[in-house]
Amino acid sequence: MAHDAVRSDRNAFAAISRSLRPLLLWSAAPFLCLLLLLSTGCAPSTERTPRPDKLRIGLVPEEREADIRKRYTPLTEHLSLRLGIPVEWVSATNFQEFLQLTREGKIDLGYYGGYTFVTAQRENGVIPLAMADIDLQFSSYFLVRKDNPARTIEEMKGTRIAFGSRLSTSGRLMPRHFLLKRGVEPETFFSEIHFTGAHDRTALWVQEGRADVGALSAPVAKRLFQAGRLDPDKVRILWETPHFADHVWALRPGFSLSFQTSVLLAFLELTLTDAGDRTILNSLGADGFLPAVQTDFDDLSRLVRILEKVP
Repeated sequence: MAHDAVRSDRNAFAAISRSLRPLLLWSAAPFLCLLLLLSTGCAPSTERTPRPDKLRIGLVPEEREADIRKRYTPLTEHLSLRLGIPVEWVSATNFQEFLQLTREGKIDLGYYGGYTFVTAQRENGVIPLAMADIDLQFSSYFLVRKDNPARTIEEMKGTRIAFGSRLSTSGRLMPRHFLLKRGVEPETFFSEIHFTGAHDRTALWVQEGRADVGALSAPVAKRLFQAGRLDPDKVRILWETPHFADHVWALRPGFSLSFQTSVLLAFLELTLTDAGDRTILNSLGADGFLPAVQTDFDDLSRLVRILEKVP
């Protein structure tokens, strides 16, 4: 019975998110109160899972942990203040460990890449909450050395390619998908395939000449150029993929609908018109958050099933 009740709350929350997404794309402010009223009306009178005394947050380890914490600390401090509970960071050294921590129930709120979200939802039923606006229009870059004469990816036949983690959406899954759409099968087209484990390492492998071409998250590459870790006199963008949906904030199952909604509201209320909120959003390179909608990941789920068959 408890399992059915949790599922009922999850379905009600998903319905609210689906109905509000189009409205929030137009104007967020008038509908935040509506969301709160809807959640209060749907919430059970007695919560099955007590409100947590702390929120354990984990972020998919796409870059150096120090860089991740610097960028996301303003947001986690906002969540702590808004929810009235302390935040505890849960560290993972790689994507596999991040998923293992999810399996063990050690992450309450996780920032998942598309691939890790699809896997975590299938295995553990994590509940998608919010996405930054930029995560609906994500892309990957293919980087090469500045002195490489190639002008198209098709000219890179027989070279060495570096991906990030095997479980990375923008560092492997989607780059491979778009390569295949151009008739390039990585396993036979390139002479060597390497997995660096992180986007920043992929970029540096290209810069250092350890790989001839590297596929990584476009936002990460931009930050590396801005920070001076990538030298535009040594590295250039060969190709940018079409856009796709990626990262999502998701809760582990078992929390009440009212708590799920409180967390979602903490994301949705961030606005560029408020100076403090603007600092948070600027650190993320975003203009705001929207409710996550399950259909955003339908195509990704299909691609994950295909990629899982590839060595």
